[in-house]
Amino acid sequence: MPTTTVTPECTREQQTIADAVARSKKIIIVTGAGISTNAGIPDFRSQNGLYNLVKKKYPTNVVKGRDLFDSVLFKDSTSTEIFYTFMASLRDEVLKVKDSTPTHKFIRTLADSGRLLRCYTQNIDGLEERDGLITDLSCGRGKRKRPSPAGAMEDTRTREEKGCQVVQLHGELQHLRCTQCQTLTGYDQEAINSLIDGVPPLCQACETQSTVRSAAGMRATAIGRLRPNVVLYGEEHPNANEVGRLNEADIRAVPDMMIVLGTSLKVHGLKRMVREFAKAVHAKGGIVVFVNNTPPAESTWNSVIDYHVTMDCDAWVAEVKHRRPGIWERQTKLAVPRESTNINYRIDEDGCPEGFKAKGLQGFRGQKFQKFQRKRHKIQGSEDSEDSGFESQSSAEESPGPQEAQVAGTNRRKQVSCETDEGDCGNLAFSYPS
Repeated sequence: MPTTTVTPECTREQQTIADAVARSKKIIIVTGAGISTNAGIPDFRSQNGLYNLVKKKYPTNVVKGRDLFDSVLFKDSTSTEIFYTFMASLRDEVLKVKDSTPTHKFIRTLADSGRLLRCYTQNIDGLEERDGLITDLSCGRGKRKRPSPAGAMEDTRTREEKGCQVVQLHGELQHLRCTQCQTLTGYDQEAINSLIDGVPPLCQACETQSTVRSAAGMRATAIGRLRPNVVLYGEEHPNANEVGRLNEADIRAVPDMMIVLGTSLKVHGLKRMVREFAKAVHAKGGIVVFVNNTPPAESTWNSVIDYHVTMDCDAWVAEVKHRRPGIWERQTKLAVPRESTNINYRIDEDGCPEGFKAKGLQGFRGQKFQKFQRKRHKIQGSEDSEDSGFESQSSAEESPGPQEAQVAGTNRRKQVSCETDEGDCGNLAFSYPS
């Protein structure tokens, strides 16, 4: 089907997309530089963009913007110097950012509510980490969290259980990588000053190894240079195997929606990945949404993208939040299904002796709960349960054991486990009609 263009005035299509976000359980997110401009990071091509800022320092050297992200720049000493200056300037702009954008927080919300399958980003600013999303590829695919229809809940899983939530396709600016030994290191002031001047600093790990070998009478090894841990066009990702495994796993998981945000879809590798994900989404009956002020670069996307939303990314997120606010609501209590029996709750204020904790329906005050209270008091017999818990008046034994009470009209039986601070006091089984 051809791509449907959606403007802010297209209320029906806007609602359809918002409903799809709320309904989906395995969403793939693909992001580009357009989601970070509202955070204060200048884009590359505007009048005050980073390209022009670098060209002011090198007025006699005309370098195209794309050339600053292409591996061919290392063939020329001048373009290499411009590259290091440019990256140092970009990192400085990222450090000035005080907070991420609503779009970044939207991705975190999808993760908290169990709707996010994975996010793939072209950005190297690392703003996703500021919202607590995991970008470490060594964490693997993780374990799927059950989607929460009632809103986002605090995610108590470990890093390994969450897995790598955001795949940085072009690396990141937070570390420097040695061109010789591939060691990752942080920035110090000496390295920063060197990069600003367009000179890559020497790798201390390589220097140490070379010194040790020389002291042992062995041949000294080469000493590498440190460069920002970014992946340029024409380079292979240093963790290409891990990225490939995550990509294959996500396709096998059969995502039910894909949202592409703030990118023009011009990079060949990204275009291929988006097409593969779109095929999986459509096989599941889901939709592909492209959010960007300008249309994608090629007309061939008509059979891939279902909706092109011509809006700013943050404005579109606000529109979705307006139409489906439940996606953002923080769930402070566990939802209570009609037939649920495995939810922890306190009923001390409803008649259970002080110090007891019962497992049953959270805060339930209806007719069924009142029937259970009356039945429990009938078989309890004694309020003094410090040692043995609930005891029957007619029981001659001190052992608590399980006791059962059944209400006529049903065979369904609900289990409530009671504990005192000192230990277990047994199980109370009861039944009630629906």
